[in-house]
Amino acid sequence: MNEKTTPAVKPPFRIHYLVLGCMALLFLGLIYAWSIFRTPLQAIFPEWTASNLSLGYTILMLCFFIGSFTTGKLSNRVHPAILLGAAAVILFAGFMVASTIRADDAAGSLLKIYIGYCCGCGLAAGAGHNMMLGMASKWFPDKQGAAAGIILTAYGLGTVVLGSLARGMMNEHGVPYAFRALAIAGLVILGFVALFQRNPGPDVVFPASRKTVTKATGALDYGPSQVLRTLPFWLYMLWSILKTIAGTLVVSNAASIAEYYGAAAVVGLIVSITNAASRFIFGNCLDRKGFRATVLLNNIVMIASGAFMLIGGLTRSIPLIVIGLLCLGAGFGSTPSISVVFFRKMWGAKNYQANYSLCTVSLMVSAFIAPNLSGYLQDHTAPGADPWISTFVALVIVCVLSVGAGILCEKKTDI
Repeated sequence: MNEKTTPAVKPPFRIHYLVLGCMALLFLGLIYAWSIFRTPLQAIFPEWTASNLSLGYTILMLCFFIGSFTTGKLSNRVHPAILLGAAAVILFAGFMVASTIRADDAAGSLLKIYIGYCCGCGLAAGAGHNMMLGMASKWFPDKQGAAAGIILTAYGLGTVVLGSLARGMMNEHGVPYAFRALAIAGLVILGFVALFQRNPGPDVVFPASRKTVTKATGALDYGPSQVLRTLPFWLYMLWSILKTIAGTLVVSNAASIAEYYGAAAVVGLIVSITNAASRFIFGNCLDRKGFRATVLLNNIVMIASGAFMLIGGLTRSIPLIVIGLLCLGAGFGSTPSISVVFFRKMWGAKNYQANYSLCTVSLMVSAFIAPNLSGYLQDHTAPGADPWISTFVALVIVCVLSVGAGILCEKKTDI
């Protein structure tokens, strides 16, 4: 007797969503690196104060959050191609406004940078970042960590890969020319990527995930207002903020620290690459080993980074300093990949993009605390003393606090 068998389900073709996501976030990662444009702008406008420039970064982070949150809220109602296409247009307009700066109009030019680059490009970067992570999560529900890690690695490499190109354009042709070139490039790249964005249909069947949610919490479909009322969210935010403060304190000064202790400045570049690569490594670890094992590994790396750097600074050991920098780059860089999986598995897929945007608030908080703390420590270092030891002590304290927050968060989650 012939038995009727169910044909094997062939997984959908989806690799192009990762390739397109990498293209988009590689470019948007350049926009996020305010420091690339800050120095050339300060050279043109010496009357701009450090406070003026710091305010620009704060506006950029605020608009990044607004763009990410708005896109997340609209993602269930508006086609992804339309959302990303709108981000491309806003990006183009932002860069074009910024390109109209004039050396003889410092006040007006500062306003144009705030409106064009900080607001326009910040909104577009937040929207594009949220959209690409959302598409990766939708098309790779069985490999959420690895998929997010791949495109977030491209995001982290944006500064490294395209930073030198942007600096070269600004040095050769001036900042306005570079802004116009980036406006056109952004419109073309994001516009091209937008053409291929589609949500998976109800008939699409994906392979089973290696790790599944074991408790009911992961099956919930919470919205942002509900997420904000949960304890795990605030514990995770505390963990994320502390890690980001630790990373910002040191990673942004990696080249200067390396040179002070006698290492090559290229160590700063290596740390940036490690920071980017860790996003895939920890994302893949999430898929294979789960949240608890990944948090444990991350906590170990963070504690090791603080210990290596403090001991290395006290003993003036270049190898220990370099190892500490690499560990910190990895521990700090893993945060976005962990956040992607945590928010989706903890509170469901329906409102994932809106919920995920909430964690970008940690960037604003750390962007305010870390530079001010670093400046205070540097200003209050005794003449002739090692200027980095106090920073390393602060790093150890923040790392210990972050590990404590991570342990509490891990114990209160159900994934």
